[in-house]
Amino acid sequence: MRTLRSILVGGMVGVSSLVLWTGCSEQNSSSSPAAGADATAKAYTLDTCMVSDEKLGSMGDPVIKVYAGQQVKFCCNSCVKDFEKDQAKFLAKITAATAAKK
Repeated sequence: MRTLRSILVGGMVGVSSLVLWTGCSEQNSSSSPAAGADATAKAYTLDTCMVSDEKLGSMGDPVIKVYAGQQVKFCCNSCVKDFEKDQAKFLAKITAATAAKK
């Protein structure tokens, strides 16, 4: 009985560790430079966050997402939430800023 209990507890610890590790890797991948990269998406060529106007990289690695075929880089996860509340407004702002940059 003691051996069976050891096997069950060991298996549960292993599964818990795997779940935690997987969750951490997903969280880290969302902020890595390759995350959100879509070969068909228009590149985000600006050096500031469109939501906060903070310089990208000033708060750690930028968070990269793709919306409506446009790659968007954020200074932090809070800006992602704000962007998603009014995507059309910010996508238009990105288009205007990109055109003005050229």
